Amino acid sequence: MTPKFRRADAVRLHAHWILYFHEVMRSGSIRAAAKVLNVAPSAISRRLREIEAILGDRLTERTSGGLRLTAAGEAVADHVSQVLHGLSRMQGALEELRGVHRGHLAIAAVPSAGTELLPRILSGFREKHPRITFECHFHGSPRIFDLVETGDVDVGVSFNPPHSPSVRHIISVPLPFGAVMSPQHAFSNEATIRLYDLVDAGAPLIFPDEANSIRAQLEDLLKRSSLSAEPVVTTLSRDFMIGMALRGSGIAFQTPLGIERELREGSLAFVPMIEPGLKAQQLTVLVSAKRQPSPAASLAAEAIRAGVAELLK
Repeated sequence: MTPKFRRADAVRLHAHWILYFHEVMRSGSIRAAAKVLNVAPSAISRRLREIEAILGDRLTERTSGGLRLTAAGEAVADHVSQVLHGLSRMQGALEELRGVHRGHLAIAAVPSAGTELLPRILSGFREKHPRITFECHFHGSPRIFDLVETGDVDVGVSFNPPHSPSVRHIISVPLPFGAVMSPQHAFSNEATIRLYDLVDAGAPLIFPDEANSIRAQLEDLLKRSSLSAEPVVTTLSRDFMIGMALRGSGIAFQTPLGIERELREGSLAFVPMIEPGLKAQQLTVLVSAKRQPSPAASLAAEAIRAGVAELLK
């Protein structure tokens, strides 16, 4: 049976406990949330117990890895996300009515977009809209899709995202996938290259770890080619991979995105890979299809779309 809330309860359900609950979800613990919000942990615990009493359900449960949302907690989390994003949209709409473009936006992107692409786009955007502020997070593509889908960020920039009715693809630009190496390497002047060529020559390979989607592609290429290769370096750090390639210590794998300056200067070489079934990497700009974006988010999404479209030239 669906509970019916009194007006007083409804008011309490939309008080600042929402910020408490949201931060507990983000931080993974009450103590960490209390530190961010600068309140006592007991205050957060007490308020969450009050909400649980109103709803008649436990919202969290303790596990060895920290707090975990119950099924009821997941439902409340969705409500909290909608309330906070509704507030952001309302603030943006009010600023639009005043003729002032203000707002605060969250953007999630693959790390390679943070070297040159996004700084170029957002620097130009802020010249036109100096009252709009940003927070930028850098993750692997699967995480970016999740953040856009849940509404935790306004715009995402990722590679090869899945199609879903809850996420809209604004633009997808194909980028070649290839081997990144020192210009002194014997393969650096090749027009194209195969993974077989590198393995057969005993070239030292630099692989990302399993958290990076590129690793799965490389493993698939090895499997389909019946090749066996042990990378000399495995790391999550993109900067470390590029640094090793710069020094001639191995060959890394990615698109040209994020190494634009090195390629212009000639300190790195990029050789496209040709393999059966290997497709170009689709750099895609994502927004939620479930929520109406704020005016500021719409402006930013269009600026990022236009900036990514420049890569086609």
